[in-house]
Amino acid sequence: MIFSNLYPTNKDGFDSLVKKIKKEKALNILQEIKAEKNHITERFNSIGIKSKTAFDSQALIQLQQHYCDEKRCLECQIGYDLIKKSK
Repeated sequence: MIFSNLYPTNKDGFDSLVKKIKKEKALNILQEIKAEKNHITERFNSIGIKSKTAFDSQALIQLQQHYCDEKRCLECQIGYDLIKKSK
């Protein structure tokens, strides 16, 4: 009984656990790799937002694609702060 509470006993539960472990490993790897340098990360860097790890640079790329490129500035704290500063 105790064993079944600690570990999944069916295929779906096991698959879910494997996915979670793989996701955690991927996140750990991203936090160990240096940040990539490209036009997106350089643009953020120019306004004082620096990325130290690949995790950081991937986050900035996601922000660019899902907020900046979509003109959703006011939904993003960075965009909101930039607009507020410019007034």
